Amino acid sequence: KLKTVLAVIAYALVSPKGGRSMYNILLVDDEPIIRKGLAKIIRKHSPDIGEIRTAENGAEALKLLETYRPHFLFTDIRMPKMDGLELCRIVAETHPHIQSVIITGYDDFEYARRSILYGVKDYVLKPVTKRNIEDVLRRLIETAQKRGQAVVSLSRFNEWVDKLSDAVWTLNTASVTAQVESMFEELNGLRLD
Repeated sequence: KLKTVLAVIAYALVSPKGGRSMYNILLVDDEPIIRKGLAKIIRKHSPDIGEIRTAENGAEALKLLETYRPHFLFTDIRMPKMDGLELCRIVAETHPHIQSVIITGYDDFEYARRSILYGVKDYVLKPVTKRNIEDVLRRLIETAQKRGQAVVSLSRFNEWVDKLSDAVWTLNTASVTAQVESMFEELNGLRLD
């Protein structure tokens, strides 16, 4: 019963609180002009977007994902250090709640096939238009709303419940406090409106 109570409490902490949701985005492209242009289009044409952060390549994006929790990832394919397909593969494994979109200048069937394997939601060819981005964002937001997008993965949520349960059973107040603080710290930047 304790795990059930803790699960309900943890769920209340991480669930959206109603009202209009704001979605965070990570844009990954090695061309600064593309990053800036996409960010501008997104900000101008989508009121549902909260924070937008950018990275130059997949390796930088993964580093950023250690502290930033976007709902949507837009990435180029060909970049130095780590390409967009490898980034999408890793994100699909480690952050399954993030919806990924490939934005590329390469109309290559092999890229498209691999992106499907990694759960990419859309594949947009450059040059992108305002209409392309608006349509993609609309679909991403609709998908997030339909599935009641979880703020944290189920495995991470269960890990929190187990740690809280252990701390409560051992009557370790410091551990309970540390675990709750850790949860809030991790949730920082997530959609919690």
